[in-house]
Parts: sequence; C-alpha cells; structure tokens
Amino acid sequence: MTPGATGAFAASILGLTRPGDTILIHEPFWDYHVDLVRVLGRKALVVPALDGRYNRAVALTLISNIANNVSAILVVSPGNPSGEIVPPDYIETLIHASRASQAVVILDEVYSDYIWSGKQGLLYNHPAARKSQRLVLCHSLSKSACLTGWRIGFAAGAAPLIDEIARANGLISACAAAPLQLAASIGLAKLPSLSASFRDIVFQSKEKIVRAFCGAGFVVREPDGGFFFLADVLPAGFSSGLDARERLLRDYGIGVVEAGGFYEQEASDLIRVCFAVPAATADRVSAALSVSAGRASD
Repeated sequence: MTPGATGAFAASILGLTRPGDTILIHEPFWDYHVDLVRVLGRKALVVPALDGRYNRAVALTLISNIANNVSAILVVSPGNPSGEIVPPDYIETLIHASRASQAVVILDEVYSDYIWSGKQGLLYNHPAARKSQRLVLCHSLSKSACLTGWRIGFAAGAAPLIDEIARANGLISACAAAPLQLAASIGLAKLPSLSASFRDIVFQSKEKIVRAFCGAGFVVREPDGGFFFLADVLPAGFSSGLDARERLLRDYGIGVVEAGGFYEQEASDLIRVCFAVPAATADRVSAALSVSAGRASD
C-alpha cells in the first residue's frame, strides 16, 4: 500500500532505477511523472506524440537504439490528459522490447474503471502483463471509489519488484495512513457497485460537456476513458490555449488547463477539460457555452 498511485510511482522509480537511468515517457504526459523522474536524478526520455496520441513507432525505435540505458517505461492508460487507452498489443510489444535491457514497464491505470469507448480497460489483466516478471501496476482508490483525499494506493507485480518498491516506499512515507487502509479494505467489497454508480454520473457529465464544447466550435479529441479530454481552441475563435483559458474563465466561469505543460513539443493550441463534475456543473458549462456559441454566430 502506498500514499496514492503517485506514491506507488515514486517508490517504483526510487526502488527499481538508479540515478542517471533513463525513463521512457510518452506524450502527452502528466507533468508530475516527468518532474518526479528528474527530481530523483533520472533522465526523462520523452516520446513525442503523433497527432496527439502515443507514437508507438518512435517509442520502439528509441527503446531498441538505447536498450542498455532504458531502465523503465511508463504507460498511463487511460491517459491524463488525453483519455487515450493503450492497445493490449502495444503492452505486449513493450514487454518484449524491454527484455533486452531488463527494463521494467510501469503501468498506471488509475482511470481504468472509467472506460467510454468499449476498448479493453485494465491492461494489467492481459495475459502478457500477468506473466511478465518486469511489469508493475500503479493504482489507487482515488478515482475508482472517489476517495481522492484518502491517498490510498498500491503497487502490484512480481515479488522481487514489490520488495524493492516496499523498501523505497518506507523511505518516502513509511506507509499510507493505517486507519484509512483498514477502512478502504472494508469498502473494497462494495467497490464494483460504487464504481458503476460513479461511472454513470461521470459518463452523463462527459456527454454534456463534450457536446457543449463541440457546439461552441472546439475540435474535441474524444476520450477513450478517464476524466479528461483535449480540445483544439483555434476553430472556436481563440488565438491559443492560454487565450482560451483566460477568456473562458473570465467570460463564462469555466476553468480549463492550457495543455502546453503536457508536452515538450509545441501544443499551444490545446486545452485540457475535466468532465468529472456533478450534473449541475455540467449543466452550467453547457448553458454557458451555448451563449458563447450564440455570440460567435452573431
């Protein structure tokens, strides 16, 4: 058990890699992952996105060219900020490609209970992943049980890997809060029904907010899963993601994130939108953007 999935990732990097090692991370990435890798003295090798999605060909080329220097490969599915689900065959390919360097594949699937596209969730259940001795799952109850403030996460994998992660976790935080661990373990029995209920709520909000942004002229990259989507702001009449962020907040009370921080390459025309909000909030967003669309057509 770890203090959230972030704690599981931090302990995985600290326990399974060494200073100076290279960690392969795909764009678009959550900035925490890249920042933590660099703070711990590792090198983040960022794979540039292709049309906003995982660039599989470049990733595999990089792995094969510097196999001896890649110690870990991070895969986040569904992605934050993109909502992209990684295909199972890509996990198989990464596991196979990482064997040359004995790299570990770190699989972050905190949003795997929220799948919208019909694609396979929880890649950790894929046969190739379950058989691998060099794959670690980072997960938490923050999203699946809506326990975001509890910081209850975990790492799962082969015993030799978990032993090292447990040692590193002890150095970072000793342990996640013991009373909350007990409460969470009791609640796990109800998790399937809770997840289904939360998923229905988030799905309805997603549908409303995606429609609203599309109706206002944004080009939305439909998410496979998770809580977020990326949207191109230029067709909606904004000059940049920063311009959209400032004007949407000022004029309509809608908060979004400029997406440039999720890329190392240029991404100034994108914003990240979160749709994991109550129905009333989704209704307010929809109403506000309908006003925006009306102004644009005048």
